[in-house]
Amino acid sequence: MRPLIMFGVGALLLALAALPALAESKRIVSLGGGITATLDALGVGQAIVAVDASSGPPAQNPGVARVGYYRQLSAEGVLALRPDHVIGPISAGPAAAVEQLKASGARVDLLPPVKGIDAARDRIGAIGALVGRPAEAAALIRDFDAQLAEAKALAEASGKRPRVLFLFVHGGASLQVGGAGTAAHAMITAAGAINAGDHEGYRPLTAEGVVVARPDVLLATPRSLASVGGAAALWKNPGIAATPAGQKKRLVVIDDVRLLGFGPETGAVVRQLAKAFRQ
Repeated sequence: MRPLIMFGVGALLLALAALPALAESKRIVSLGGGITATLDALGVGQAIVAVDASSGPPAQNPGVARVGYYRQLSAEGVLALRPDHVIGPISAGPAAAVEQLKASGARVDLLPPVKGIDAARDRIGAIGALVGRPAEAAALIRDFDAQLAEAKALAEASGKRPRVLFLFVHGGASLQVGGAGTAAHAMITAAGAINAGDHEGYRPLTAEGVVVARPDVLLATPRSLASVGGAAALWKNPGIAATPAGQKKRLVVIDDVRLLGFGPETGAVVRQLAKAFRQ
């Protein structure tokens, strides 16, 4: 079957609507945490035979195989699992491995990047169409929108817009601060808060920078927090200790995939953040 590769979520949805009904995928290799979580929420987790390193295991198939990180695929390793459908991001690679997967006869669908809340909603519909679960996708989207509405109402009722600083570790790098254009920025602002990182992308955490940022709350992932020795070590950082967040020890910790993966739980996580930022 010819693979479908689109470069915009809106265009992808239009193209999918025009396609004939797809045969049910029996053996899926899922690449990318948000994509895997969406497939699982749509009820096809039992068909997933492998996921990449950025994905959590599907609840319906927790013992699933691993194929490494989606940007560093081994085509031989993926094909050894005899998939009939590979679903992942357009950034999957290397290019030679992707071409080998396409040539195998398996259906390969590479989806455009998702960098915001609206695109996350659209991707649920796109994936639902790809695996023949449009009704289930529509139900997930309704829940997604209801949770976002609850988050907005909670934020407006509080009358507060706390300053939130996201701390993250990329691989073995030092602790980074997330600014505009990051997934964390989209989540913080959707929760009705202000991103205290007033720069683009990520930059290293410095004592001077965090003092100037004046965060009321720190946001981190479990792996990032563990990399610095836990919360107790974080509060000893001289810059953080001088901030309102450090003085009151205000820290919110959310799983990497749930916070940054833009999957079906994104609405629920935004609601969780809207509440946690104001406690």
